[in-house]
Amino acid sequence: MQYEWGEVKNKTNIEKDGIDFADAVDIFNHPMLELLDEPENYGEDR
Repeated sequence: MQYEWGEVKNKTNIEKDGIDFADAVDIFNHPMLELLDEPENYGEDR
């Protein structure tokens, strides 16, 4: 999968959150845990 983002937005994100989008996409290359949020009935899966 390819990801695209604007460099201005990326710079803003680095300054605000300390996360570079180029590093963030790596999260999709690792195992993920998916759980349903069941404490409340939202009328949909969450």
